[in-house]
Amino acid sequence: MRDYVIRLISGLIVILLVFGIAEWLDIKWLQKGNSNRILFILPVAFATSWIVSYILKKSRLN
Repeated sequence: MRDYVIRLISGLIVILLVFGIAEWLDIKWLQKGNSNRILFILPVAFATSWIVSYILKKSRLN
């Protein structure tokens, strides 16, 4: 259960960071109104959350 919560939180943080950076840097294809942004953000958030979970598991084992 703890791993799922870690994945959820890290995925949400990545999504919020990408949206914030897109607004800050004025990246048009990641801003509101563009439906293609989900095709980029969801896989990135999913992969990042698994990587964070893996790193935390490895650090707990050592």
